Amino acid sequence: MEQLRLRVPAAEREAWLEAERGSWGPWLARQDGFLGRELYWDPRREQATLLIRWASRAQWQAIPGGELAAVQERFEHIARQATGHSRGNPFPLVFEGELEPQ
Repeated sequence: MEQLRLRVPAAEREAWLEAERGSWGPWLARQDGFLGRELYWDPRREQATLLIRWASRAQWQAIPGGELAAVQERFEHIARQATGHSRGNPFPLVFEGELEPQ
């Protein structure tokens, strides 16, 4: 399982969800080995946690970096439009890791 945390201010939570729906959500649904994902938001820390489930680590890691970069650029473009930011990623990554079933 892939685990990500992003900084998502309360005032921009809906913009983050819009960017997820317009980029990562549909793209992930088309990937071999993708089993699903869960999105959580912590209002105290103003952070989002994403848990992305894969059938195998090999399928997850086989995705070309160029494809990931293109989807990330689409996410950031939608996020900038929704938040009014003129550049950069309005929702920066603060942690990434893996979880293994026990």
